Amino acid sequence: MKRLIVACLFLAAAAGPAQSQVVLPPRVNINYNVIVYGITAGEALYTFNFQGADYQATARRQITGMARNFLHDSQDFSYSSRGRIENGQVRPTAYRHEDDHRHRVVLVSFNGDEVITTSTPRMGMGHPPATAAQKIGTIDQVSMFAQMLMGQDAPCNRTFRVFLDGRTRFDLALRPNGTQRVNTRAFRGVAQRCAVQFTPIAGFSDPQQPARLNFLFAAINGLTVPIVVEMPTDSVGVVRLEARAYNTGVAG
Repeated sequence: MKRLIVACLFLAAAAGPAQSQVVLPPRVNINYNVIVYGITAGEALYTFNFQGADYQATARRQITGMARNFLHDSQDFSYSSRGRIENGQVRPTAYRHEDDHRHRVVLVSFNGDEVITTSTPRMGMGHPPATAAQKIGTIDQVSMFAQMLMGQDAPCNRTFRVFLDGRTRFDLALRPNGTQRVNTRAFRGVAQRCAVQFTPIAGFSDPQQPARLNFLFAAINGLTVPIVVEMPTDSVGVVRLEARAYNTGVAG
């Protein structure tokens, strides 16, 4: 039921133009409001740790407030990923996905051209399931956000090949769409606006249609921070993630 198709929404390798070397801080935290039909329904916290060429990232999304009376814990998830950064591209090695509602743990191993999913308890792999070829060169949803931080040269000129939750496979193609002045709790100023083409590939529980989405990126201290991300969902239309806090220190 009502499961966010993200990313994200938060994110194998992201295809796109070569990026210049980015100096990454040891730690980055981004806290998002999850907005559905214009109403704040939850929150999502992403934390990234960088050490040399290695990275580790975690994320937690949960429904809060009045929305919890309707969705309960069906949108509560925890994610984690680790891997290496090579030539400006994230290369995940392991991803973990926990579903509070189904009490399910999904593990994904990225090993060269082989991407293997294990699930406890077992889960269906969608209709149709993603093939081995479709999973080559993909990244998980948390690694996608880590890759976004390194897009200062051309944040809106790249494509993310995403293997979302151990089964769901889609592309997000970003293209420049001007600039936009924003005033959020995390950033005030001019942001780069991306038109995003969502293309479903495989592994969905229900049929999905291509959709046009919008991302906003803010240049902050040499990083390209995703401050607004829109994603399609199974049942509640487009969900908007809007950054309410960003810092490079200890998560609060």
